[in-house]
Amino acid sequence: WLIHRLDRTVGGLLIFARNKKYAGILSEYVKERLVTKEYYAVVDGEAEGGVLENLIFKDARAGKAFIVDRERQGTKPARLSYRSLATAETEKGAKTLVYVTLETGRFHQIRAQMSHIKYPITGDGKYGSRDNRAKNLALMASHLAIDLPNEKVDVSRLPDVNTYPWSLFGIEEYDL
Repeated sequence: WLIHRLDRTVGGLLIFARNKKYAGILSEYVKERLVTKEYYAVVDGEAEGGVLENLIFKDARAGKAFIVDRERQGTKPARLSYRSLATAETEKGAKTLVYVTLETGRFHQIRAQMSHIKYPITGDGKYGSRDNRAKNLALMASHLAIDLPNEKVDVSRLPDVNTYPWSLFGIEEYDL
């Protein structure tokens, strides 16, 4: 059983349960925000890091999420923190490798929030990136951790460091 999802264009780690009983338990952990979910991303521009706390609205017809200024039907709070790991200059301008920790898990949350502050994910034309050199969206679910009653599950995975834009950075150097 699949416990949570990733956007189709995002790579990385997912949680699966072997049976229905544990699917229910793990789903509750996700709902109660007891699962740590962290991502690598490459963004267009020179991002410094910070905390983003917004209201997000999912427009199902447009297949897109929007950051809005006030509550209305369908809005949900969205919160994440991110930190800058490195910046690289390219012919398409500066790129920043960031590490994102999700505190809520909303539809296209990272993509919408980063775009809202003018740092779209590299390769994400839907949210404002003009860099089409990336074959995939430069967003990777890289770390999942969950404290279960009898064990701690903690897994990490790096993006493919041989592909653009990940190849701009020595990701394996960072102690996260």
